[in-house]
Amino acid sequence: MRSNFVASVNHIRRDQLLISGWIFRWLIHASLVAEFHAEGFTGYRLKPASVRFRDGRLSTEYSELIVVGWAGIAREESGIHRIWSCPDCHRADYSPLIHPDKLIDWSQWTGEDFFMVWPLAGFTLITGRVADFLRARKVKSCTIRCA
Repeated sequence: MRSNFVASVNHIRRDQLLISGWIFRWLIHASLVAEFHAEGFTGYRLKPASVRFRDGRLSTEYSELIVVGWAGIAREESGIHRIWSCPDCHRADYSPLIHPDKLIDWSQWTGEDFFMVWPLAGFTLITGRVADFLRARKVKSCTIRCA
């Protein structure tokens, strides 16, 4: 059985609503979860998580945000393409994103507010309404870029 994610942070800002975890993980405070539900945001699920603050206090008021929304495979026009793959283990390396405005094939997008595009599964993509919401709430622990 896999245990819940526990993150240790080098601060004591217990009022932080969104914490960037490691290995592309986001931890979201229970109060922000409630607001996400009230707004009707889609494309994510939650898994219990804990945050250990610098003073040693452990908070269980956070959940891991797991993106499940999908917008398919990056368009070739974005510049992303496979540059190497291992025939045995199927590991692959991809070229960098060159044209962000050409990344998404909107016909593959399933319509969720949180979504990913392959092979950029480590990047959380969001709709404008989520971006506006986070800006209005002054959430500063993430970077919002428009493409």
